[in-house]
Amino acid sequence: MTHSSADGSSEPEAADGVPADSMSASIADIVTFNDVKDPNLWVRPTAPSATIEIVDHDPAWADNFAEAGFVLTIREPAWYEHRMLKRLDPEPGQLGCNLHVFGPRCAEVARMRLFRDWLREHEDEREAYQSTKRTSAEESNAAGETVLGYNARKQDVVREIYHRIFEARGWV
Repeated sequence: MTHSSADGSSEPEAADGVPADSMSASIADIVTFNDVKDPNLWVRPTAPSATIEIVDHDPAWADNFAEAGFVLTIREPAWYEHRMLKRLDPEPGQLGCNLHVFGPRCAEVARMRLFRDWLREHEDEREAYQSTKRTSAEESNAAGETVLGYNARKQDVVREIYHRIFEARGWV
């Protein structure tokens, strides 16, 4: 039996019907968002909120990551076993780094890859998303919100882009 992966290719499934590739997720899981409504399940950071800053891509990030020390700051077991780690003590002038880790066959990882690839191929969508991110960051900073507020401000645009991605693939 085969399984359609997030990139549209077919992959073999194990005997239990689960994709053989541990990084694959089913299309049904990808197009269904797992919005956890119980905030008591989350482990939240104890450090004060930092200003949200949107910056252009820096090719040095890959090298910086290879040298980074990280600390667990968020654990959300109910949301795809999500963990977020932050870089400890960045060098002066170096940006901090958030590292997100998810469980196997995670639909969120597949969605993130689809989103990334879509934005690479659709300049108009990329520019709209970038504008939304900047506006959301400015508004969240002015209101003294955390990253959760920032994410909520841009969620509608993100979901609209996802819907276009899923439509283009014939998944919805």
